[in-house]
Amino acid sequence: MRRLIALSTLLLVTLAGCGGGDSGTDSGTDSGADTSSSSDGGEPAAEAPADICGTVAADDVGAAMGVTVTAEDVPGGGCSYEQEDPRAASASVSTVPTTDSNGGFEAAVTGARAVLTEVEESPVSGIGDQAIILSGTFSGMGSQATTGLVDLGGYAVLVQVLGGDTATHADLTEAVMKVAVDAMG
Repeated sequence: MRRLIALSTLLLVTLAGCGGGDSGTDSGTDSGADTSSSSDGGEPAAEAPADICGTVAADDVGAAMGVTVTAEDVPGGGCSYEQEDPRAASASVSTVPTTDSNGGFEAAVTGARAVLTEVEESPVSGIGDQAIILSGTFSGMGSQATTGLVDLGGYAVLVQVLGGDTATHADLTEAVMKVAVDAMG
């Protein structure tokens, strides 16, 4: 499960970072800070935290999920929160810049859609500037996955839940989205 989480998080961050316009040298992964202009008139964009595991505490994610989890850095950026049982639900949190030059929040949502099939979408109110949960089958792997994206003006928070009871994925994703956004502040 750890390899699947690391692979899916890296793939989501990379795809979500792709978008319209000049991408320059941005690889789509979390470089620690986005200093480009936001899409609302040139004000500095919000900065994503460089250390997701240090910012979004495992105890807080575990409390939101109703379980005990451990945190582990994901190669390429982000953090994986896993239970001891590899079959149980696990979550990952990462960020991607969302500026005019990379297509903004909509490009992040498009990137997340691209790795899922049979996608069900649910807008979420009250979190960030805008938020959405996408549920479906992880393309090419047959695993059910749920991805939540929250626009924080300058970057998006991506939360993914895999494993465990798929009927609880959307609720777990929303709970972890709230914890991540509160921690990133």
